[in-house]
Order: sequence, then C-alpha cells, then structure tokens
Amino acid sequence: MLSVSVLLLVILTGCASYGSNLSLPALSGEYNRCFAYSVPAPTQKAMFSSDIMRLIAALKKSEAAKSQCGQRLINFYEGLQKGLR
Repeated sequence: MLSVSVLLLVILTGCASYGSNLSLPALSGEYNRCFAYSVPAPTQKAMFSSDIMRLIAALKKSEAAKSQCGQRLINFYEGLQKGLR
C-alpha cells in the first residue's frame, strides 16, 4: 500500500525525472530566515489600545515581509521550471 501511495505521489507531482541524477540548486538561507520569524504571541494580561495597535502593526509588517519572501520563492521556482524545460 505504501509503495502505491509513493508511486501515486510521484506521478501526481509531475516528477518526470524520478530516479535520474537531477541536481537542483540549494535554496538561499534567506527563505529559512524569512519564514522562521514570527511575531511573539501577546501576553495573557490586559492590553492597552496602544499595545494592540503595536501588535497589529507588527503583524502587518510580518505579513508583508512573508508575502514578499513567498513571491521571491515562487520566482525562484518558476526560474527552475523554465531551465528544466
């Protein structure tokens, strides 16, 4: 059953070079750093409106950074795809 699942996974992912010596470049450490950061969770104590505003600002900034990082990763992947065709 496991071998059927693995075979199905390989087929569905479009891995035409399964078993070949395909060598992909390593991802930049930038992606690990970018996606690893998370805004610290708020404390369980009561928060002032200024604390909430700072938290929202930090979350928005983090979201924008992750979106930009994700777009760079998509561009990197698409570049790899073009090179493999």
